[in-house]
Amino acid sequence: MPRQRWIERWPIERVAAEISAKVESERISLRNAMEWYMTRHRFLEPIKGLIRAFCLGLFRKALQLDWLAETLIGVNPLSLPAYERNLLRVILYETRYRNVEYDRLLRFAKEIRKLNLSRKDLNLIKKANLHSLTRGMKREKRLAVMYSVPEWIVKYLLTILDRKEVLEFLRRINEPSTMWIRVNTLKIDRDSLLSRLHRRGIKAYADTDLSDIIRVPKLSQNLSRLEEHREGLFYIQDKASATVCHAIGEIKGIVYDACSAPGGKATHAFQLSQRQAVVLAAELKKKRLRSMIKAVRRLGFDINVVNTDSTRPPIRRADIIILDPDCTGLGRLGHSPEIRLWIKPGHV
Repeated sequence: MPRQRWIERWPIERVAAEISAKVESERISLRNAMEWYMTRHRFLEPIKGLIRAFCLGLFRKALQLDWLAETLIGVNPLSLPAYERNLLRVILYETRYRNVEYDRLLRFAKEIRKLNLSRKDLNLIKKANLHSLTRGMKREKRLAVMYSVPEWIVKYLLTILDRKEVLEFLRRINEPSTMWIRVNTLKIDRDSLLSRLHRRGIKAYADTDLSDIIRVPKLSQNLSRLEEHREGLFYIQDKASATVCHAIGEIKGIVYDACSAPGGKATHAFQLSQRQAVVLAAELKKKRLRSMIKAVRRLGFDINVVNTDSTRPPIRRADIIILDPDCTGLGRLGHSPEIRLWIKPGHV
């Protein structure tokens, strides 16, 4: 089926609303929801990147859009069923941030049974001045609306950071995330991988701090579907995560990664040791363990992966211990903005 017919039959508005409803209802990651959706709609694979980018933008603005809906048109999105609620968010998102024609959006609005959206309503959303609307609010509430995050997060940040740092953090988590990849230097050098990526039309740049890291500022295609990824020539890993093993210095002897999945640090340690270290990667959750084993095999590494609870470690000694347990998770507000819909103080 030609791409244009796909888009006409499965418009981005309905697709995004269905995926977002799945994410919110089951509190799963956008990545997992996308995998679930694509297994049922494989013909949409060519526009998977477009769908993902749309959903990320939607989640970054969802709480702000909910506030605008209640403030300007008297609708509390939380009173609607999951699909209709997310379809409303999609409509308001396209109204305010994508300049989509009102006639198109009002056709989709008819699917929201208890709501009769009008052109006047959309115009209010489109032209709303957030600075004026939030003037006079308490600082925490105002920042929560402006940056589309739960108010308690702003309050928490203001207890550990100064105001300038809080504003910088909130600004950064609302920007599109940069993708970082780690070159598997046991298979290919960085310049050679960069050349292959450039030939595919991917804008990629050598990082100036870490010798095996490449920065991909804007994705034009799904990196995990590239031949180079299938061949194990690179591993998708955040730069901050990749910094850890470089900071250790010389890696040798026995390395124990106590909370290993998805395996970035364990595989990096093995790589930097030039295959000389004995790496034991421990993980409690079996589902995460399976994905880590798959990644280790793809990279071609010889790592010992163990399903165990690291409060009772399976070894008595190690030369290097890597411990990266779950933390506040607030950094995920940027690259996984869907968590803004359900994250609570107890998660920090």
